[in-house]
Amino acid sequence: MFDSDPLFAGAMRDVALYARPLTGTEVHNMYYTQMVQQLQETPDIADKPMNKDVLTAYKTAIDVLKASLASESDHVDTDIASYTAARDAAYASIAAYEQAAAALQAEKDVLTSTNFYTDEARLAYGYDEAQVKYDNRTLTNKEALSLTNPANHSIGFHVANPTNTLLLKVWSGRHNYAANRLYINTWSTESEGRNASFQVPFFEHWTSDDSSLESALWTATLTGLEPGTYRVSLQVRTRIKNGGGSKPQGITLNINEGHSYSVSTGTTYNADNGAWLITTVYVRGEVADDGKLCFNINVAENNNVSWLAFKKVQYQLVAPSAVKAITADEPTTIPHGTFNLSGQRVDDSYKGIVIQNGKKTLRR
Repeated sequence: MFDSDPLFAGAMRDVALYARPLTGTEVHNMYYTQMVQQLQETPDIADKPMNKDVLTAYKTAIDVLKASLASESDHVDTDIASYTAARDAAYASIAAYEQAAAALQAEKDVLTSTNFYTDEARLAYGYDEAQVKYDNRTLTNKEALSLTNPANHSIGFHVANPTNTLLLKVWSGRHNYAANRLYINTWSTESEGRNASFQVPFFEHWTSDDSSLESALWTATLTGLEPGTYRVSLQVRTRIKNGGGSKPQGITLNINEGHSYSVSTGTTYNADNGAWLITTVYVRGEVADDGKLCFNINVAENNNVSWLAFKKVQYQLVAPSAVKAITADEPTTIPHGTFNLSGQRVDDSYKGIVIQNGKKTLRR
């Protein structure tokens, strides 16, 4: 059983130094001596993130083996095999948790970069549940390794993944890649080294370098918002088609059919495949008493852009609707219903901090 064990190989090298053949007992004693030395010198991995059941098994195997070696137990060979298996399982779990930590951080970055998603989409995204399992050390290796990292280009070309679902859920008028319309890019690396802030994942509408984008209208709809003036911000990157001029034309944005804002200013940089412009656009608009915010991106037919990408779409209430003065004859009223911290109305299935009857409560 020891033939493939590096410690046994080390013991056999020691045997070669002796002038006489050693007995099997002497060889095994050398092996056990090296095992004791390894247990004393092995770096402590118990403080590294791993599944708690795997950690418990690892610690137990160490304690059992130490006791077995000290007492020269008849079961020492079995205990060594158990320790080796537990050690290998611990290293495998550590590796899985390292990969999961990177994936969870990337998923968290996506969630904090935008608030244009529904509660239902966030729940389906799976980040919150996976993060709790990671923190509690109950995430299995299979679960850890199944998490997709939206920031490391590993998802692949047009492969369905949770990030796509999260980001596209609120958008209408979108189409698939075959129709050359809006989708989520999770694979491109052309920004690296030129604009480090514009990395995958991002929304994209693309065509050949000599052509203009096909006309399109995309709308992201949010409901249950407090009436008032809102600002939507987003980071936009455009590539002007070959021979199309120096500034992008034909790309406009608005809120609820209000004032249109053009994507025409920003930082321009030249690359091997054309002139690019990267900018942050701020769009203002009004949300009425119906609580609906429709954010529109319009690609006109006469545009001069061959590549449009955007990300970090955020909405913010900047000026609530005017509230009429309350007189002594008028009782103070609190809006009926339950709302999340963004002011969106939620139902009884919502989990997290909610505002109900003017008070914050935590739903689990």
